[in-house]
Amino acid sequence: MFKLNRSITQELESCIRSALDAGELTPSAQQRIQDLVDCSELTQRDHALLDLLNDAIADGCVAAQLVRR
Repeated sequence: MFKLNRSITQELESCIRSALDAGELTPSAQQRIQDLVDCSELTQRDHALLDLLNDAIADGCVAAQLVRR
């Protein structure tokens, strides 16, 4: 389970870093993040990453819809 959670965290972080770098969250990345959120037990780090993304979206730094949890 630890390896699975680590993999999820790495994938979330990669998608979120890309969104922050580009200033937008692509529909495919947004769907992937939503799939991970819906199908996984998220760690505290995962929640922190999602909070960071949602804050960036709310502040207008990243163009996308907020990711629901």
